[in-house]
Amino acid sequence: MSQKNKTNVLEVLKTLVANAKLTDDSTNLQENILALLSCNEEKQIDVYGDSRLLLSPDILKESAEKILCEYKEIKKSISNEYFQNELRNIVLDCIKNGTIPTKETIDRLMKEIESVMPIQTWEVFRPFYGAELISSETFELGGYKIYSIPKYQEAVKEIPHLDLLTRSNPDTAQHHLIISVKVDARDAVKADELACSKFHQFDNIIRYMLGSLDNSLDVGVFEYVGASIEKVFLLSSPKNHHSRSRINGVFQPVELDGKFPIRFEGMDQEQFSSMPEYYFKNAQFGHEWIWEVASTPNPTKLQSKIITAIEWVGKAIRDNDNARAFVQVVFAFESIFTFQEKNVLVSPGIANQISESVAFILGTNLEERIVCEKQAKTIYGNRSAIAHGGSSSISDIELDEAIDLIKRVILKMTTETNFKSMNSIEEFYKWMQQQKYSCVEATQTNLRAD
Repeated sequence: MSQKNKTNVLEVLKTLVANAKLTDDSTNLQENILALLSCNEEKQIDVYGDSRLLLSPDILKESAEKILCEYKEIKKSISNEYFQNELRNIVLDCIKNGTIPTKETIDRLMKEIESVMPIQTWEVFRPFYGAELISSETFELGGYKIYSIPKYQEAVKEIPHLDLLTRSNPDTAQHHLIISVKVDARDAVKADELACSKFHQFDNIIRYMLGSLDNSLDVGVFEYVGASIEKVFLLSSPKNHHSRSRINGVFQPVELDGKFPIRFEGMDQEQFSSMPEYYFKNAQFGHEWIWEVASTPNPTKLQSKIITAIEWVGKAIRDNDNARAFVQVVFAFESIFTFQEKNVLVSPGIANQISESVAFILGTNLEERIVCEKQAKTIYGNRSAIAHGGSSSISDIELDEAIDLIKRVILKMTTETNFKSMNSIEEFYKWMQQQKYSCVEATQTNLRAD
């Protein structure tokens, strides 16, 4: 970290100390709190311990975030909550002793954190809804492990008081399993934070794989849509009324360890017997590659772009608002095909670049590429209409077509060897250039021949 950044950190810490107040007189506590509230925009005061440290929680939180941003390696493994407690102790010590924070104060704090709070591997468990295991007690998808209830209970039987995840509850959805993921962190709060991010990623990926826009298929750690009854009663007069009801949501559990995720009545399961893997691990669909890359600690930038695109598609499939879902699909295209800067609108040139890229990946001849390019440009035309307020209406067909196109792109990039073997974004764009200019040359040759 540069000297300039260290000075900034010191200034943040000095400001934090300046915003704190200490009172040992409990009779004057209320008076001191009111005085601080009158000059404090956040209107919140933290009374800390017997020493009566008066400090705004908002200022403390903001200061902790600013300081941690300058120590990125520690920030990756420690929670803001834990770091705030350490800052409180520094502030209390400075006020009691009448001292000013120094560089040594910060260095000592960071060394203490590294020694007292070493990085540990945590296995984080959460309920997982809407799925079942039909031939196994555990099932792994990349770095995620799914347990049946008995298998989970067996795995943690030595640890007391674990009925929180397994006890019966009237509000608990059916087909309840347990899912876990391992993360490295210095404290439990940070471990939960990192795991939540991974579980959200899991939900988006598996919803991408299910691809159910009508929510008839759904699994999830968060925001699971269980079956519900929709009722409506319409009245215009005592003699003119109407009522109806219908069941919405999930009807059947998803089979995680099956050749196909749902068994329908009368369905011939034998037709899938030729598949070498379970559906959610199937290499022919790109699923094996997806879980492998999602669980890689250091994926390439190109791999990260593809996983981000998959997550956007999963979010779109889960979203009940067509226009919002449509924009998320466009984000998936942009994730793969652009280096777009933050807060910069996509220009027509970038839209053309994306449309051409889609055409080169999916099309095997001139006619197919023209069709694919047209489809991509239509999607961007609709996206522009939404972005500029011209329209907010996207039909089910338009959304389906957009999702189908991006999923075809992702399928190619997660199954074909020439894409899977690319190690960088630069290699991908070099391939795109070769496709573009070799096609121009071939077309010109054909024209001269005619």
